[in-house]
Amino acid sequence: MILDDGDDRVSLIMATQFSAFLTGLVMGTCLLGLGIFIGFWPNRAGQRATGGSNTDSNRTSEVLGHLSKWTDRFATDVSQYRDAVDRFAARCAEFDDEDSTLQPTSLTILLTQVVEANNNVQDRLEAAESKLLDHTQEIAASMEAARIDPVTGLPNRRACDDELQRRFDSANRTDSTLAILLFDIDHFKSFNDTYGHLAGDAVLRQVASRFKLPLDDSDFVGRFGGEEFVILLTGNGQSISTAIAGAVCDAIATEPFYYDEQVFTVTISGGVASRRAHESLADLVKRADAALYAAKDAGRNCTWNHDGACLAPLSSTAPRSAAVKRIENDETPSLYDPAVQPLEIAVNS
Repeated sequence: MILDDGDDRVSLIMATQFSAFLTGLVMGTCLLGLGIFIGFWPNRAGQRATGGSNTDSNRTSEVLGHLSKWTDRFATDVSQYRDAVDRFAARCAEFDDEDSTLQPTSLTILLTQVVEANNNVQDRLEAAESKLLDHTQEIAASMEAARIDPVTGLPNRRACDDELQRRFDSANRTDSTLAILLFDIDHFKSFNDTYGHLAGDAVLRQVASRFKLPLDDSDFVGRFGGEEFVILLTGNGQSISTAIAGAVCDAIATEPFYYDEQVFTVTISGGVASRRAHESLADLVKRADAALYAAKDAGRNCTWNHDGACLAPLSSTAPRSAAVKRIENDETPSLYDPAVQPLEIAVNS
């Protein structure tokens, strides 16, 4: 067997080396991308969420560390494969210097070495694919956990903020309805101070489970932080949205809460606002915020609606005077400014 076409041989060697180089480059790029993304995400989470934990970011960093070590080992394998190809090229050059021919036995030995090196890299590539899949799944699980409130199991404020923006954009594109229902547990700080945070956490979990009772699968409920919750409704008319808000309040107030053989009565206050044409997201949230403040001013344990023109209670027994005076004087504060901070509704307990 004779290899007298130098160009073909060089092309084969260069193609093999390029394949090894490209593999290492892809792996390095994947690692770099993961590092940048994971480095960005916990910082974003820390800026947007309150009362959170570093557990998820630590776990993600641990996974990234394992992936980095494995990538270093794989890079070593690729380097060894490149060395084998270089040796093959050098031997070919030696034969060229001698008589421009490769004897069958010598050629077989050289090709066997290259095939063995190639098989080794192929095995490593298959192992790489499996490990990358495992690490990707771990990172995905960690990222998903970072969007869940650990106490209630509901989406946390970061997830609520994202979902609110997504639904608002969708409603604007399709000119469909979007209602925001904001709720706040009445006197929750005093409850925590009296009975302790474990009792408070138990109440939060029970409140969260009752929020889900009148909702459909397409509805969204999440926790902003503290004692604040949000429900997002799309495709419903104003009457349905207010009816759901009333049902949520009733679900909280009409059944007792339990913790450590103690029985508690818990109530919530709520504010409702529906999207209006050409309205910004900040203005929509401000109206829901104003309605929530109105419910607090009216004595709590009730829900108010802000239709863009006026405030009105959903219950005929709720007094109007304090809330009407507040909105007429434009005294309702709102801390929501998407250019400065994430969605955060601040209310007085």
